[in-house]
Amino acid sequence: MLSQLEVLRSLIDRGLLETGSVVESGVTIADVSRRNRNFRVVVNRGPAYFIKQASGLEDASLLAHEDEVYRLLAVDAGADGKVHYLPRSFGLDAKTGLFVLELLTGAEDIREHQSKCGRFSQSLARVAGKALANLHGKNTVTKQRMSGASAVTTAPWILSLASPSFRVLREISHGNIELVKALQKAPAAGSILSDLHTRWKHGYFVHGDIKWDNCMVIPKPGSQGRWEIKLVDWETAGLGDPCWDLGSMFGNYLSCWLFSIPYTDKESVSQSVNLARYPLERIQPAIRSLWQAYRTEMALDAQTSNEWLVKSTRFSAARLIQTAYEAMVHSPNFTVNIANLVQLSLNILRRPLEAAVHLLGIPPDVASSPESISDPITSSH
Repeated sequence: MLSQLEVLRSLIDRGLLETGSVVESGVTIADVSRRNRNFRVVVNRGPAYFIKQASGLEDASLLAHEDEVYRLLAVDAGADGKVHYLPRSFGLDAKTGLFVLELLTGAEDIREHQSKCGRFSQSLARVAGKALANLHGKNTVTKQRMSGASAVTTAPWILSLASPSFRVLREISHGNIELVKALQKAPAAGSILSDLHTRWKHGYFVHGDIKWDNCMVIPKPGSQGRWEIKLVDWETAGLGDPCWDLGSMFGNYLSCWLFSIPYTDKESVSQSVNLARYPLERIQPAIRSLWQAYRTEMALDAQTSNEWLVKSTRFSAARLIQTAYEAMVHSPNFTVNIANLVQLSLNILRRPLEAAVHLLGIPPDVASSPESISDPITSSH
């Protein structure tokens, strides 16, 4: 692993920093490590970079893949040389193993932004919807331009949780064993998840790990009160199912609502829901705006729109189950919040169209009646 001084020297060697500006203006290097070792490098009145350094062979492979994704998506840059949903990449240095990106100065993720604003912005949701549509529908990435196994994403592991291997069962927490049991006991839940796994598509370029933490909000240059969204952490990106990205975004909104409900022994579940810090009716207009912007930008016809809405809604349930799993990695038991999150997820899996209308606030396309909407998973059970 490189020290901070070695990181600085590498940036100078690559021509990304000038020795004179560093000496004259001063530089700040902050260690902001998570799974990888990460640095923020800021020159006073100068350039700023976000740097990733892999901590092992597996992470190095993921970092190399992320570098490839940035290079492929850069082919679709506009006249200004930018991909508007993507930070600028300065590439991976094979010698040092440092992956250098522009530092998004003044950025905050969607969760932080909405918490600070105290509301769920419809205009920001529309920006997010357009960003996903541009990724899924406007880029020209193809299997021929991607190399080997990195071209295709596998279906998310959470879709197989109802049928875990013995190795998984040996390693997971007691709380997550209870989650597996809940999925296995719920009518049709395991088979629906399995069918989602079987029907996983590979025809679109997807991010694969869409969550609010990976959606950075920055002020739009030259405007006041308008925002851009940059998508970060592309380690799992590839050719996959666009409904997973959409469902993941829906799931973030739903989990924000669910975790704001103050469950107590004194109130019933319905009474507790009415005490939510973030009531669902305040969130639904943003969810609806995101979907409408996405559908319009992708130019989906009525039938495709409704099919994708149903599938994305089911994927939102899978993403909520993943949220529950991650929350209980070190937990022996369900909390009330987790138990209700899992139950809601199971309800969404079985009745996705009702969930789209009543939970997400998204009605079916007006060109189709609810009875005419195709749901191949439900019809097979």
